[in-house]
Amino acid sequence: MNELRQINNYVVFQTDLEACIDYIKSITNEKIFLVTSGRDAKSILKEVHELAQIDSIFIFCFKSENQQKEKTTRDLSKESAEFLWFQMFKDVILRLPRGNHAKQQMIEFCQHYYRGNEKELKFIREFKHDYKSNMAIRWYTKETFLYKSVNKALRTEDIEQLHTFRFFITDLSLNLAAEYEKLKKKGEKIIMLYRGLIMEHEELETLKQNEGNLISTNGFLSTSRSKEEALEFATKPTKRTDSVPVLYEIQCNIEETDSTIFADIAEFSDYPHELEVLFDLGSTFEIVSIKKDIELSLWLIKLNASDKGSKVAKEHIELNRKDEEETSLELIFGRLLIDMGQYDQSLKYFQSLMLNDYTQKDDIAKINNLIGSAYYNKGDLDKALEYYELAYNLMMNDKPVRIKDSARPLTNIGLIYHRKGQYDRALELYLKSIKIFETYYGKEHIKTTKTLTNIDVYESSSSTSTSPELDYEDETCASASEESSPALSASRASSAPRLQYTVQMASMRPTVPIHRVREPMKTAVIRLTQKQTTDSEEDAEEQSCIF
Repeated sequence: MNELRQINNYVVFQTDLEACIDYIKSITNEKIFLVTSGRDAKSILKEVHELAQIDSIFIFCFKSENQQKEKTTRDLSKESAEFLWFQMFKDVILRLPRGNHAKQQMIEFCQHYYRGNEKELKFIREFKHDYKSNMAIRWYTKETFLYKSVNKALRTEDIEQLHTFRFFITDLSLNLAAEYEKLKKKGEKIIMLYRGLIMEHEELETLKQNEGNLISTNGFLSTSRSKEEALEFATKPTKRTDSVPVLYEIQCNIEETDSTIFADIAEFSDYPHELEVLFDLGSTFEIVSIKKDIELSLWLIKLNASDKGSKVAKEHIELNRKDEEETSLELIFGRLLIDMGQYDQSLKYFQSLMLNDYTQKDDIAKINNLIGSAYYNKGDLDKALEYYELAYNLMMNDKPVRIKDSARPLTNIGLIYHRKGQYDRALELYLKSIKIFETYYGKEHIKTTKTLTNIDVYESSSSTSTSPELDYEDETCASASEESSPALSASRASSAPRLQYTVQMASMRPTVPIHRVREPMKTAVIRLTQKQTTDSEEDAEEQSCIF
């Protein structure tokens, strides 16, 4: 048991073959190391050996002639990357409070997860007593619970765990930013970095089709100043026939990139000879070229560090900060869950906020409104109505009465009746909320126009199936609302270009030698194209849920 925990802390024992197979198939966003007896190997292998979630299969057998017949399969994730969502997440998490409560929450999670693993528990105790914010990079380079847990959360985009580790993620990002400022003062203008990996043919073809586009990581990207270190990993022997060796050559122009943060971390590392350079969350790179290097017998992918992706994200984020002074960051974080369709996780998150002592009294009603929005997106209109009405009643019974805030749940109650076909009741509520929005925000504000859009939909409900718009807590997707709202189209030139985003998956793996294999890092290929859209086309678009 202890030996298994040294490989991976989470160990599950199964004694029933069918239950074991069902459990394996239920895992969708994790990789599994499967250890099975020789007796059961034939039965279980035919059921699971092609599953994407299986990383490696080990057959425990006493017959020496069979001990080398280990089957290993690897398949990098093909899930879509939510580039803009991840940039939104980074923006919010870096501004969340990271005091003692956040640190204690992270420590308690780690103590529970690594219970029984004395080696990691010792590191957790050391972290609890000795850690300071300026030690984040050093702790990240250690092969301990922290590195494993943070990268697992980033790799799987597990929002609940990412929120749990916000304390350390923020410190690490801030430390990298500070080191980047030191790097800029050294006078280097062009820095060449390298990353070696074994890549699947299919993934390479995807990248080859995207020359000139951007690639973005969803985690902290590890590279090296040493080409030899990268080549060591890229050219290591492999029995995989579906893969090829790849070397990333990354050019960083210090004078041209402000938002792509990276830092030399060799002085903080237990392995300084690796000359490791670490990129911050969500760094973006332009794919310059992809060519076969005959001399090195590998594919050479040239990248340029780029600010293009961050500039697009910055515009989106600035739009979504509208009226943010009215909404706490904890609620904004929860709204991101709804934004990316993780409704069950959002419900779990909001329920935990309700139980926390530090949650502000004024936020309780807003949380109920957001819970209603999660149920609305799940299609449970009755449950959504229950929480919208609870939010509205809490606001109206408060001292003083929160008329301004009440317009949000009032609008959402209206859309429930709208969806139920009770149009007169819906219109009555819409008109009531519009009066409040106009009083407190003005006729031109997005909140007012959003409700006007719902009335526009109401008037055409007899001939169209267009859905009304939700009013959550804020305009977390304000850019989407402005594009889809007929009420706004008259005030915007019909020929105004709009950025559209197509996001595909690729992946990058670490440069470090085999004795310190880093986690696989998912990346997104981002295409940025402009499309001229007429008002008539906008009116025909399906309205999206916005904050």
